[in-house]
Amino acid sequence: MPNSSSQRNPNAAEIEFSSGNKSSKYSIAAWERQKDGVWNIYYSRLIDGDSLWSESKPLTHDTIDNTNIQIRPISDSTCIIVWKRKSFLLYAFVNPISISAPETLAVGNSDSLEYDISVRANYGSIVWTSRDTANKNIMIFQSFTKNWNSPFTLSNPETLFFWQNVFSPKLIINSSAKTVLFETIFTNKRELLLWEGYRGGASENISNDSLADDCNAQAYISDVPIVYTNSSRRFPFYSFFVIEKHTKTDSVLVFLRKDYMSDTVKSKGYNRNACIGSHTYFSGSNQNILTVWESNRSGKSHIYSRMVSLQLNGVQKEIFKLSPFKISQNYPNPFNPTTVINYQLSVNSFVILKVYDMLGREAVTLVNETKKAGDYSVQWNASAFASGIYFYQLEANERREMKKMVLLK
Repeated sequence: MPNSSSQRNPNAAEIEFSSGNKSSKYSIAAWERQKDGVWNIYYSRLIDGDSLWSESKPLTHDTIDNTNIQIRPISDSTCIIVWKRKSFLLYAFVNPISISAPETLAVGNSDSLEYDISVRANYGSIVWTSRDTANKNIMIFQSFTKNWNSPFTLSNPETLFFWQNVFSPKLIINSSAKTVLFETIFTNKRELLLWEGYRGGASENISNDSLADDCNAQAYISDVPIVYTNSSRRFPFYSFFVIEKHTKTDSVLVFLRKDYMSDTVKSKGYNRNACIGSHTYFSGSNQNILTVWESNRSGKSHIYSRMVSLQLNGVQKEIFKLSPFKISQNYPNPFNPTTVINYQLSVNSFVILKVYDMLGREAVTLVNETKKAGDYSVQWNASAFASGIYFYQLEANERREMKKMVLLK
């Protein structure tokens, strides 16, 4: 993707999709390109089987800078591209053959807006900073859904913080869809707070250091619950953080598990810009997490790595569960006119099971109530509906899963 103009801040994603009877994949890259003193967004695709990226094309043609790109897969064959234009967040959808026109995703009231976005299949969350009437930075949260061919659907904006300044919000998507790591200022020091949706709005200071500025944190929060065998204590999720602590002379990295200090990396100069691997593994009672970071301990900047092994004293490994529910493929499929949908709940949950048509319109709600942990079967009689492709979606404990079925009359 060569070009003689100034280009910066690339972002990319790869997505796998079905093409006929085979599985294919493509990559999408987007970046900022400067022309006539203005930064606009350009993109290019690499289709599975091609040896070269496609010709780069402009996504925006504005006289105002477009910056801070994020790309995430959102459904089968489709990615969402999000970027910032002054106090606006904009988005576009891209697939292997087309890209949609930019539209507004969110509006702040400050050009210093910061944001983060995280997506799982067909739904996701976005958090961004804005200003309140006292001119403080606040944090706004919204969730969104993209049900196949339906329009993009946004929830109502929700103000998460209004009593303190908020900087650098980072979304952590897991079973609690609203888990946000952010920076704030206490007694002239930068501190790190964690806001967890399942706790009803409470936030927790995970750094609590009056001597150093804590910033640029990275986090790994698992989807699995942990139960301690020697007490009734229970963490809804397992949390691990890497934090930069800055003093007047150096910066160190602190590796910690929630409520338990683990290790500190300190050397002459700096240690910074840590990145946590997306996958961990267990050996015995230890959880092993890969982290890489930048350090100039040898006089030059190099990349270092560490496999952090955390002792999980008294933890029953067998209680780790991958999901609060499991939903099976309907049977029979194709069907006429009735079919059965089976699902299992690992914990008591409020369950919503809906059926959508090919255009993303709701056809019927099959379940909308609290269910105890266990196995369930639901029958759908579609005698009043036309032949075609339908989708059924189960939602429980702030997680969703969707499957396709075919009504053939």
